[in-house]
Amino acid sequence: MEDRKGRVWMPTVQGPIVIEKPADAMGDVLTFRRPIVARNDGTGLGDYLLDGVKVVGIAVDPTDRKWLATETDGVYLVSPDGTEILEHFNASNSPLPNFVYDVACHPHSNKVFFGTKDGFYSYDSDSSPAADDYSDIYAYPNPVRPEYTGWITVKGLMDGSLVKIADMAGNVFFQGRSEGGMIRWDGCNSAGERVRTGVYLVFASQNGDSGGSSGAVAKIMVIN
Repeated sequence: MEDRKGRVWMPTVQGPIVIEKPADAMGDVLTFRRPIVARNDGTGLGDYLLDGVKVVGIAVDPTDRKWLATETDGVYLVSPDGTEILEHFNASNSPLPNFVYDVACHPHSNKVFFGTKDGFYSYDSDSSPAADDYSDIYAYPNPVRPEYTGWITVKGLMDGSLVKIADMAGNVFFQGRSEGGMIRWDGCNSAGERVRTGVYLVFASQNGDSGGSSGAVAKIMVIN
């Protein structure tokens, strides 16, 4: 599987391996790399990514993150370079069985598909292709009704957008950078409490100026 930087990722019985320069296959020497995940325990040491785990499928999402399907431990989502495990889904924390035959990412949305013995599963990830401009920025669900407790998603963003969500008085409840074309908000304030009923403004920009030519404003209606 070729990623967005031209690296080739291959599944093996000992975890994934990476060919940094596939063009070297035409020469005498071809170098393989095994990504290393830091232990973050103060020792400065790390372990090979999924060392000893049989990886059977690899997919690349719109922000170049890797989805790794395994024979015994479900699916892993890792950072673009494979040095950080971001998510892990298996039979203990998701509907997926531990043996996932394969995984695929939709090239134009945030959908991820998993093939298993029970059939296909789909998942809405937090990654989607970046937009070229802010002409189609929107949030959903909108309005956010009292019974809804999931993520509020803002789509149509340019890559690396600075996103701020504030009330009409200018109080900022969320700030973050998008990876790709979307970002999520839990609908809560800094204390973890659901925000009050009202209209909330979504400010998106590349340079911090949402009112300029490189920025946009959208609205979210929250009803409690």
